[in-house]
Amino acid sequence: MEMTATEQLLKHWQAQRLPISAGVTESELTRFESDYALRLPEDLREYFVRLNGMVQRGGCDVDQEGFAFWPLERFRPLPVVCVESGVTVPIIEGPESYFVFADYFQWSWAYAIRLGTAWENAVVLVGAEKVEVVGSSFTEFVRHYVVDSAVLYPGRSEQVA
Repeated sequence: MEMTATEQLLKHWQAQRLPISAGVTESELTRFESDYALRLPEDLREYFVRLNGMVQRGGCDVDQEGFAFWPLERFRPLPVVCVESGVTVPIIEGPESYFVFADYFQWSWAYAIRLGTAWENAVVLVGAEKVEVVGSSFTEFVRHYVVDSAVLYPGRSEQVA
């Protein structure tokens, strides 16, 4: 049986000896979903319940490559995060439907997933010259992440499967 995205992240972070944070409760997830009137996809729900991002403490909040996975309390719509980070909101259809869940080297760029009842859950790279799709789901993003695939970097040389 194939590992879930969360299991892959857990194994990858344990191999790097990163401290593992405690997940959020179902009630916290339900409150988040209610606040934004959406339902998180199952792979992303599992991630927040089991891991809830990287430990938010200096020296622990990024992996060896410079990726930082965010906890639920930082998981907000792309325009909000861009304004708070001093980054221009990218030109993308429905930017408010994208939620930022990770960044690279303190917002050299970031990764956001499209959420909402009518959307596919595409993951995009934002903050580079143009928005680039890096996966069709959180699970696909994690598959690329654990092998440090070139698709996660601007101007990548690989094609998204």
